[in-house]
Amino acid sequence: MLRKLIALGIVAGLTKKAWDRYHANGTDKPVAAGSQPPVRRKVKPAPSTASGTAGPR
Repeated sequence: MLRKLIALGIVAGLTKKAWDRYHANGTDKPVAAGSQPPVRRKVKPAPSTASGTAGPR
């Protein structure tokens, strides 16, 4: 039982430390999220069929 309480205390301490670090900059975003903007990738259009329609049959 004592081991479980010790493990619970350690986990609770680490959880609080991670939570405080997550909210360190005063916003709801993680600290590392503000360092780089997200990468946006272009999506290629679907190839058209021989009859000229792009929809499924």
